[in-house]
Amino acid sequence: MTEVILGQKYRDSVSGWVGVATARYEYMNGCVRIELSGADKDGKPDGYVVDIQQVEEVEGSVPVVRRETGGARSNRPVRR
Repeated sequence: MTEVILGQKYRDSVSGWVGVATARYEYMNGCVRIELSGADKDGKPDGYVVDIQQVEEVEGSVPVVRRETGGARSNRPVRR
């Protein structure tokens, strides 16, 4: 797998962990890792970072809707 969509649900093919892709990390050596966030067996928030080659899309999952955060901002530079 080469393209991972943040907000989509994936499974780690090694551990079986299922979670929503919440972050993508790219390292200088070319390694790409994906953070899968979900809940542990007790329902507490948990997550794992795995190599992109290990993730497989979960059939029938619906992407989480991303929202803008931080409120209204001006793109003009601040003058001091």
